[in-house]
Amino acid sequence: RKTALISTISEYLSHEQKATLARLAVAHAPPGRSISLKDIENVEVISIDGQRIDISALLCEEDGCVSVAVPVDFLSTCGSAQVEEIEECTMGNIAQLDSQATGLLEAIEESSLREAEFNQNRQALVSDKLTTIPDWWVASYELADSCENMRNLLNQEDFALEINALATKTMESIPEGEDLAVEHALVTGVCPAGMSMRAKVKPITFFDEEVESRVLELQLPFGFSASSFDQLRDTILSAVEQAAPYMEA
Repeated sequence: RKTALISTISEYLSHEQKATLARLAVAHAPPGRSISLKDIENVEVISIDGQRIDISALLCEEDGCVSVAVPVDFLSTCGSAQVEEIEECTMGNIAQLDSQATGLLEAIEESSLREAEFNQNRQALVSDKLTTIPDWWVASYELADSCENMRNLLNQEDFALEINALATKTMESIPEGEDLAVEHALVTGVCPAGMSMRAKVKPITFFDEEVESRVLELQLPFGFSASSFDQLRDTILSAVEQAAPYMEA
């Protein structure tokens, strides 16, 4: 009777709850294997016991299809449940796991949207040509790699808020004009004597009027030329720290 009941639950999930199984497969993908909902061609239950459910996900991409086994541990064991309690216990676990998986997928989607927006803004800035090199710019063969490494580090998404804040602070040195908000900023160059940035900015308005964004070239000279990587790093980190009050969460 118990085996027949579990078989019935498996068939129900495989035929009527494919969306749930797909979400569980994505949320509990095996280590080293990333599963995307859009790549799942089919999903079904392999087995269910009192401890977990094993799911088979058929993944299809351009180069073909592959079946991946996804074990999902229950949040609470059903091993000691009586026959009449098995269905309630099993489906209760599935519902809780699905709720967790749904929250995780929403977080992943939100993160993907932020990353896509970040990359789009970054590409818009990268595509603009650097017009001039400031006269304070110092080329250094000895620190060339260090300068490039710092530029790449600062342009990572993890530093987006800090660089936007630094660009906002740097704009204070521009002759007084309209108030501008930084939408996205990019470090275009680092040298021992300073940094150059490019920022996508939009005028701040107090009415619901449409305003166009534009790109500004910003310069942040240090006032001296760093003679070592440590001095260069400390100077840049100090500038970033000083811009912290301009940061928007």
